[in-house]
Amino acid sequence: MPRKAHAANQRYHIRAVERALSLLRVFLDHDSDLSATDLSQALHLDLSTTFRMLVTLQAQGFIEQNPASGKYRLGVTCLELGSRFLRSNDIRQRALPTMDALRHRFGETVHLTILDGTEVVYLEKLAGLHPIGFMSRAWAVGHLPIARG
Repeated sequence: MPRKAHAANQRYHIRAVERALSLLRVFLDHDSDLSATDLSQALHLDLSTTFRMLVTLQAQGFIEQNPASGKYRLGVTCLELGSRFLRSNDIRQRALPTMDALRHRFGETVHLTILDGTEVVYLEKLAGLHPIGFMSRAWAVGHLPIARG
């Protein structure tokens, strides 16, 4: 789950920040709310450490707690950051005319992705023009492994 960092930069890393970001990344692999215990186990951290990180991230809006279940999920601040990334990265706006031309020429769904290590991140999707077509999992921005073959 943690990204591989350049070894020369390791001495500048802040352990608490790495742990908090790792906690947020756990949610990338889950579609449902997670308990503090789930997160603690996934991170191999003491429950008390995980709980303190959750409280801190919750105070900043990165995490919210489901009042009914007591479990945690990503907060609105994560959505705001993702939205800001998409608005500030003009690759989508530059690619949309070409994507639209491809969709109209072939009638198929067109995806815009960027490479992130051994995974692709979906930035945009234009649905195909056929009433029945291939249903892709890339309905939202996210990471998927690169297909091997």
